[in-house]
Amino acid sequence: MPGTAFLDIELKVPPSARFIDLLDAARGHAGNLANAVVSSFDPRTLESIGQARPGWRRWLNAWSLDGVAIGLARDAGCAGVSAHWRSVNQRSIRLAGSAGLVAAAWTVRRRATFDRLDRLGVIAVGVEAAALDG
Repeated sequence: MPGTAFLDIELKVPPSARFIDLLDAARGHAGNLANAVVSSFDPRTLESIGQARPGWRRWLNAWSLDGVAIGLARDAGCAGVSAHWRSVNQRSIRLAGSAGLVAAAWTVRRRATFDRLDRLGVIAVGVEAAALDG
């Protein structure tokens, strides 16, 4: 991928040092993931990334954009929370913003849902392009 492409690199397991070095080299900016975030459902994985590469933006993945997820993300040093789209509303966006976090949503299949999330100020939306109508 070109360095200008936005990537959400979702980790299912804690990364090895080799993975981190490979990602540095692949993005061409040692220590800086321009136009990318590292995300995970596991706050400990995100904390370990923060220790290895403090400059890398991290997002906690969560089923719900609520106070628990926002607290976990903040404690793990994340810049944002990426939550299931059904949990994203005005209240949850305000809650995330007041904690200094951006909000992202996943996996959207309808254009109307995408438009609603855009109006709410969600910074990124994971879409299933083949299913996105209109």
